[in-house]
Amino acid sequence: MAYFTGGLAVGAIAQSGTIAGVTFDPSSGNPLPSPINFAHRTVKTALTIGGGVETSLTGNVTGKVEYLHMDFGSASTLATNIPNVPLTAVTVNSRVTNEIIRLGINYKFDSTAAVSNYQPARPAALNRRPLLVKGPLKVGPWSWTGYYLGVNAGYGWGKSSTDAYFNDNTIPIPASFATTSTFQLKDELFGVQTGYNLQSGSWVWGIEADAQLSGQRNNPRFICPTTICNPAGPVLASFDQDQLVEWFATLRARFGAAVIPDVLVYATGGAAVAGLVTAGNLFGYDSTGTPITGAFKNITINGGWMAGGGVEAHLCGNWTGKIEYLYINLGSMTTGFNNQQIMALTASFNSRLTDQLVRAGINYKFD
Repeated sequence: MAYFTGGLAVGAIAQSGTIAGVTFDPSSGNPLPSPINFAHRTVKTALTIGGGVETSLTGNVTGKVEYLHMDFGSASTLATNIPNVPLTAVTVNSRVTNEIIRLGINYKFDSTAAVSNYQPARPAALNRRPLLVKGPLKVGPWSWTGYYLGVNAGYGWGKSSTDAYFNDNTIPIPASFATTSTFQLKDELFGVQTGYNLQSGSWVWGIEADAQLSGQRNNPRFICPTTICNPAGPVLASFDQDQLVEWFATLRARFGAAVIPDVLVYATGGAAVAGLVTAGNLFGYDSTGTPITGAFKNITINGGWMAGGGVEAHLCGNWTGKIEYLYINLGSMTTGFNNQQIMALTASFNSRLTDQLVRAGINYKFD
């Protein structure tokens, strides 16, 4: 089979780099390098078009060769180098496209499907005999029992409650300062889900697993004011490379009722796991009071729990559609900065993360 294909794609786009800069020693006036690293990640949708050739290999196994062109549109990143003289701001605008060629192997779940065969013409004598004609198949009521696979898209508005702690190591008794900020982590998300349902009367039990790409992020700032954290002046901690929920996955039980045969209302709950990132720069001073910048970054995988519910409806054939709400508790993550070679300051950031999302999905149920 030769074919054309087109539709939507989703991808994670990352932009990163370094802004070189110069600051000046306040005592000598000598120039000092002050480079700033930046990174930004986002989830983008794309239009895709292409084609390929697929052939039967053996039994229910097929193989294919496929070409796709994807256009993700534009991705933008804004970064600043605050210590640079003068202050420098850089905007990176990228137009991202992708050309791919890939090989694939498929297994077709339909081993009992009838195959069209050529039938020779009937002799004239047999044509005068009555023919037995098979009547139409009787289709029973829709059943939720079975294995299914599908895709989803939605929007998440998470929350991070972050405590920031600063300790100045240049003072004999280290000065301590703490502050707290609560901010949202919000953006689009896309994913896949699979599961199995078992129906008994109007009641439906099931288990479902899903995996999501997420662009939920924010970049707050924390300031240790005046000379509390360093005699030379205030210290700024910026999540300018974002606090980010990069991805998450859940494994959940589902329990619900078919209020009518084609509509299922359900509750769901279970375990969650997520990939979390906190990254940024600390703008402070070294032991001599010279302005200096230090980077911090923490990438971690956190476990947690989730609960929610939704409505799923039979659309047509073996296709169903659903709308779902989930609340996810991702626990806490701690990110620290302690590089005495460049800065006489230690800092730590403890973030407690939760997430809420609404998503729509479509499933195909394999009888």
